[in-house]
Amino acid sequence: MKMKTQSDTVDLTRRSLAAIVQSTDDAIIGATAGGMITSWNAAAQRLFGWRAKEVSGKSMTIIMPRGRLAELSHVLAQVRKGKSVHRFETVCLGKKGQRIHVAVAISPITDGAGKVVNSVAIVRDVTRRIRGIETRRKRDRELRTFYKLSEIVLSPRPLEQSYDAITKEICSATGFPIVTIAIYDESRQLMTFRGLMGFPDKDRRTVLELPPNKTISGIIMQTGKPIIESHLRGNPRYRSIVMRGVNAQMFVGYPMIVNGKFIGCLNLAHTESLEIEEGTLQWIESLANFVAVLTERKRAEEELRESREQLRELSRETHSAIEEERRRIAREIHDQLGQELSLFQLELGLVQDQLLRTQKDLRVKLKSMSGLVDSSIRTVQRISADLRPTLLDNLGLGAAVEWAVKEFQQRTRIRCRISLDPSEVKLDQERSTALFRILQEALTNVLRHAKAKKVSVRLVSREEEVVLAIRDDGIGIPRQRINDSKSVGLTGIRERVRPWGGKVTITGVPHKGTEMTINVPMKP
Repeated sequence: MKMKTQSDTVDLTRRSLAAIVQSTDDAIIGATAGGMITSWNAAAQRLFGWRAKEVSGKSMTIIMPRGRLAELSHVLAQVRKGKSVHRFETVCLGKKGQRIHVAVAISPITDGAGKVVNSVAIVRDVTRRIRGIETRRKRDRELRTFYKLSEIVLSPRPLEQSYDAITKEICSATGFPIVTIAIYDESRQLMTFRGLMGFPDKDRRTVLELPPNKTISGIIMQTGKPIIESHLRGNPRYRSIVMRGVNAQMFVGYPMIVNGKFIGCLNLAHTESLEIEEGTLQWIESLANFVAVLTERKRAEEELRESREQLRELSRETHSAIEEERRRIAREIHDQLGQELSLFQLELGLVQDQLLRTQKDLRVKLKSMSGLVDSSIRTVQRISADLRPTLLDNLGLGAAVEWAVKEFQQRTRIRCRISLDPSEVKLDQERSTALFRILQEALTNVLRHAKAKKVSVRLVSREEEVVLAIRDDGIGIPRQRINDSKSVGLTGIRERVRPWGGKVTITGVPHKGTEMTINVPMKP
């Protein structure tokens, strides 16, 4: 039997290693200390596309993008010094120019004297993992952009003031230095451009109005389709005033459509001709749709807010007109009818004094008539006070509140307690009237619904606001009625203080009562 020599063992080891190298899933590349490729396994061929004989003797720079050559030089320099460069991630190029994300580990191979003569690199494809990470990052970035755009549009500022912030956010998210939002004004047949980011300071405009036929957005409006074009220099339709001076090489424009109606365009431009991925274009289209929906929602909110403001102003003017009319009628009743009844009472007294004592029946009749006149005078005074208490105009809110509470107690026999702090509350006429009418409405509600035995009223004047609180010990208002739109009285109370930013708080506890607190600022 033939004995194996040391040479045979070494040869077998080499063949075993070669088989392992060829069968592994990792690309294994051998190279000289200078970076010339000496070996290339099957996995390397599958990964990069070159066969071993195509790359043998060539520099490793064949698989590196130009932007990564400095990185490769640095790694090879470390290997030549006898250092192993453990796993690091980089980008390589395949035979067809495709970019491949890889994890690499390179180790030097030395001779017996310790001199580095070769190196071996183990390369693993991590493209799928990297792309997954990039996809997640891109998705996160897109979601953050949508969130920020929502914050911008749904902020309290008017829509017209939001477009600059919207275009800045889209610039930052997409990398396009020029972004405009063109809103179509159907009534005036004009395109209003806002944003215009990327213009030189001297040319930059925040608002520009042009007829649709003078703009690229007009073409998008007519066709309803996006426009994506590059190499724009020399193209005559990109010489409009909107594009003038920006030196754009690429244009991307998407229509903004809501419920089938064209409302404008999202336009992006770049000073370079770029290769834009389909996914990026889809995202820009999503941005256009998103901004369109937000724009229409903001418009609807602003129209609703404006309508509400008009209604509140109308309500305020109506209340003022009613109060003025009440003041006039009260004055007429008090001055005219009251004076006439007083004169009539005086004349009755004179007639009664002139009658003979024998005319007893007539004297009784006159006395009865005098009593009726007294009652009529009191009725006139009460009606006049209900229409417009003179105390409110002459002595202020505190005195009027005190009178109203005492009059309520006398009329209903419900025990009332009042607290004024300070005793004289200084407030303008409109707010004083609003709080007084709220007190009247609250006391009426107590009488009608609360079944209360006691009521407390507190009027507090602070540096910044006046607080009116009415509390009863009745059955307690049900929670569902507090914000019920059918509760006209409560709605009216809220509307009375809304012009000044006042607040109405109502709480009810079953069988323990209801408390209403009204806070009204001292100043607008």
